[in-house]
Amino acid sequence: MATKKRVRTPDPEAGLPAGAMMETDVYIAYELRGILYLPHYNERVYVSPAYGVSNFNTYLGIELKALGAKPVEVALWKRSQFGN
Repeated sequence: MATKKRVRTPDPEAGLPAGAMMETDVYIAYELRGILYLPHYNERVYVSPAYGVSNFNTYLGIELKALGAKPVEVALWKRSQFGN
């Protein structure tokens, strides 16, 4: 169920001008103790907030489930070829 969302700034790499429509889709994320773990953009792992800035930990979905994380649906910009 893809939807479209307006972007505020142009994305020259994607060839999108300001105000262009970006596709979003529904993906599975995991919530554990109030923290939302989102699917990485182009790898089959999940990441926590501040990934790439102050932490570089990645998690597999099965690891998060084993820790008691609950799956939740979130609308995100389309992921690359790996998807969910």
